[in-house]
Amino acid sequence: MEQLARFFSFSGRVSRATFWINTLVCGVMSFILDLLFVDVRFSVLTMEERYDISNKPVFYIASLLISVRILSIAARRWQDQDKSGWLAVTLFFPVLSSLFPNFIFYTGLGAFVAIVGSIVLLVAIGFMGFVPGDEGNNQYGAPDSGSPFVGDPLPAHSTAFPQRGSEKGGEWGR
Repeated sequence: MEQLARFFSFSGRVSRATFWINTLVCGVMSFILDLLFVDVRFSVLTMEERYDISNKPVFYIASLLISVRILSIAARRWQDQDKSGWLAVTLFFPVLSSLFPNFIFYTGLGAFVAIVGSIVLLVAIGFMGFVPGDEGNNQYGAPDSGSPFVGDPLPAHSTAFPQRGSEKGGEWGR
């Protein structure tokens, strides 16, 4: 149960590799959800018919879980760079254009909002995916402290992995 809680946690830090793996997994899961639940016959159906998922609560629950996972990983990735986890909301800037479609598209702001939102999204993904995090501890914890797949670090007195040059002759450090 603790692993599940860490899976959706917003505290700690994750590496770039963890970020990319989770981004790929969540993207594939979203794609599969769309294939299963959203009708993609664009030329035949109206917008309301295409997204009529009122009888599919599984879609809502799964989409919510994927969104929370994406936000939690993004927040922990920003925290790895010693920045606020609230920057994770930048991932949803392109969604803003769909929240108020009548206002945005009838006032001519649709293209502008879509372009700016996409640029913000790409810059945010670039920072999270390519800029390395802090090497040591920062105010959000130790590196990879937010990964659900990494256990607690070994205590300093642990003999599981002897220090280099110790009496046990171990070659590997902790």
